[in-house]
Amino acid sequence: MALMSPISSATIGHWLHRATGHHNLEDYIGLDLYVLAATAVVMDALHHLDIDRGDRFRRFVEVPATLTIPTLLPLFALGGGVRVYHPDIFRVPVTDGWFLAFWLVLCSSLIYFLIYAMRSLVPLWKHRPSRRIAGIYMTATASGILACLARITTAFMPSEVQDTMTASLAVWVPALGCGAIFALAAGWVWVSRTRLVPL
Repeated sequence: MALMSPISSATIGHWLHRATGHHNLEDYIGLDLYVLAATAVVMDALHHLDIDRGDRFRRFVEVPATLTIPTLLPLFALGGGVRVYHPDIFRVPVTDGWFLAFWLVLCSSLIYFLIYAMRSLVPLWKHRPSRRIAGIYMTATASGILACLARITTAFMPSEVQDTMTASLAVWVPALGCGAIFALAAGWVWVSRTRLVPL
């Protein structure tokens, strides 16, 4: 999330623009990392369930992620997002098919990974000792899905509506909620394991 912040756009973004001639590359990298984070949540859920992670993770998560990330690069590079600087990637108006395709592929992939993560967490939620942490992870997952749905919705709005604080916050608030809840929950799990505190 930090790479998508206005501070990163004003620093790292300008360095990348000088090196490549393209704007908003730091946002692209941050969004790719968001995809990887979603896949890590699935891997963690499968680990807690003691499922054969290799085959299942490879088939339903690793292969789709491996196809998604390389697909996003040309869509982003060909889209209007690289031609205009904006400190907030969620306020860059979607004015062409390439940039629209970028957002649709990114958000639909994230929704898929997050739904898969939520589905993987259901058995954990049914296990009473793990119910609280599974519920927290599921809340974060739902928040991420909401952020993706908000971005898909705003991408179809008129340009003048897309470039508003309201449209941006509709995506930022649930996206930050998702990231913060996942980070806090992961920290809580780690502390619980090291101190043998019940989840």
